[in-house]
Amino acid sequence: MGPTNAQIFETWQHNLTNHKPTDEGIKLIEDNRDGTIKLAGTFIENCPEGRERSLALTHLETALFYANAAVARNHTEDK
Repeated sequence: MGPTNAQIFETWQHNLTNHKPTDEGIKLIEDNRDGTIKLAGTFIENCPEGRERSLALTHLETALFYANAAVARNHTEDK
C-alpha cells in the first residue's frame, strides 16, 4: 500500500516551504552550480547552435534546480 493522503500532504507542505541550508548544504549547492557551469560550457563549445543545444542547456538548468532542491530539502537547519 502507498502513502496515506496525510503523508502525501505533509511531503508537499515540506517541499513547498523555504529551506535554509546548512553550511554543508550551501557547499553542495555551490559544487552543483560550479559543475553545471562547466558542463554548460562544454555544451556551448561542442554543440552546434540550435534548438537541440538550447534544449540541452534548458534541461541542464532544470537539473540544477532539482539537484539543489534535493540538497536544500535534506540539508536544512530544521532537520
